[in-house]
Amino acid sequence: MQAMKIVESSMKEIDELEKRKENINKEIEENKNIIRKYCTHSYIDNKCIYCGEKKSDIENFINS
Repeated sequence: MQAMKIVESSMKEIDELEKRKENINKEIEENKNIIRKYCTHSYIDNKCIYCGEKKSDIENFINS
């Protein structure tokens, strides 16, 4: 019985962590979009020296 409580508790904790992970990933993507939008973008070897984004990624973001 005790083992099942431990398993259930661990599964519940995993679910909560997965939800937080999804929220964190959304926030990261939102912040990346802000950077892509407002960075002045100066490229060396097709990579922005300020934000580190590839030129093709920036162009895809602008075109979407």
